[in-house]
Amino acid sequence: FYRQVTLTAIMLLELLSWVSFIFLALFATLCLAAGLLYLAELVEEYTVATKSILQKMVFAVIAITALLGMFSSIGMFPVTVVGVAAHFAYYALLHDFPWFNFGSIEFILASVLVLLHHWAVFHHFSSQWYPFDQVVAYFVICVWLVPFTLFISLSANENVLPTSLAPTAETPADNRGGPKRSGGLLGILTYCKAKLDDLLPRSGSKTF
Repeated sequence: FYRQVTLTAIMLLELLSWVSFIFLALFATLCLAAGLLYLAELVEEYTVATKSILQKMVFAVIAITALLGMFSSIGMFPVTVVGVAAHFAYYALLHDFPWFNFGSIEFILASVLVLLHHWAVFHHFSSQWYPFDQVVAYFVICVWLVPFTLFISLSANENVLPTSLAPTAETPADNRGGPKRSGGLLGILTYCKAKLDDLLPRSGSKTF
């Protein structure tokens, strides 16, 4: 009898661990979505400051990547060389920030290099053993930081107008102070938030 009770308790603990994991995953997803929505709105509001921060971020990551390539077991080729080339391609995208021409040579080159950079880093860390925290740190800082920030900045591509253009009679209503449509990541997150607000019940207004 005691053994059966022990097995039941172990199974209950296992079930509770899975339920807790699901709740933690849901909370983490909601927090991530809220953070991304806030960052996307900041990018739209402060495009000039975002461009300056991105430029400094690119050069900082290039310096860190080069130092790690020269003074660690990562080596220069192919991880460091491809990583530095990829970040120079990211820097070229900032010339007309926050506008991105998806058919330009710079954008296509950056897209190819980000894939090649991921392949080189994955191949290196799968062939040599490193502590898990060092692998995560390299991916976050040297591989994902700048591309992820650029991905968030895509939301400002359709919502920021050149200051040199004055509104005319032919200017669409959206560009003359009408309702602004959010595109890119911000548009997706705003759409999901609106759908969630429609699904969740709201408390009625109180009358006194």
